[in-house]
Amino acid sequence: MGEAWSASQFLLFMVGFIIVMSVVITLISTGVDKSKEIAKNVKTKIEQKKQENVLNENIKMSIREYQDSKNSFQYFSDNRLLNIYDQFQSGLKKSNMEQLALEEELVKRKLINHSPMHEKLYAINKDIFK
Repeated sequence: MGEAWSASQFLLFMVGFIIVMSVVITLISTGVDKSKEIAKNVKTKIEQKKQENVLNENIKMSIREYQDSKNSFQYFSDNRLLNIYDQFQSGLKKSNMEQLALEEELVKRKLINHSPMHEKLYAINKDIFK
């Protein structure tokens, strides 16, 4: 039924078997490394997307705060606006978007001659978009 292998045939078979197994093990190892790399890349992308979503939500909230303040300030008295402005100047209030809207209304009413917040924004934009 079966023929006996000669020593050289057996040796040749074993060398071939070892080569095939080495290639298979290398492919499996490379596949595992690639899978780990892909998983790491996916995890990084998910984290970036989460951070982007948080940033977008913060931007939306800031714009909403600006719009709400701008809409409200147009109905305030000059004295009330100046009182709020003094709170910003003394550091009691710290909302940049509210201060921006306030300064716009004060300049519009000619209660101050310029908007320091707009000057800061201009300087920042100039540096960022060189």
